[in-house]
Amino acid sequence: MKYSYKLAKKQLFLHCPLAKKAVSFLQHLEIPVNAKRTMTLNLTEPEMAVLEALCEEKDLSKTAVLRQALRLYQLVNARLKQGEKLFFEDEMAKEKKEVVVL
Repeated sequence: MKYSYKLAKKQLFLHCPLAKKAVSFLQHLEIPVNAKRTMTLNLTEPEMAVLEALCEEKDLSKTAVLRQALRLYQLVNARLKQGEKLFFEDEMAKEKKEVVVL
């Protein structure tokens, strides 16, 4: 089975070196890039409440919200590794606050 680089590019942020390696690794193993795996996630009650509230607000499944969160974290991590910084800006108050990610 041939694997589409375009498909992989759509599904992963390929500007991240880790994502490029993952796509290359999956292609080498001849595992479809869109193959899905199941996992169990243990959340506290407050964490689950936040997840459920986001799902309702965005009209998305828990899986979709967690996938978006993972992609966002991957993007932020890649940019921070490049020496960039993450800020929230309040245009009305003319304030910028740096977000520190551990």
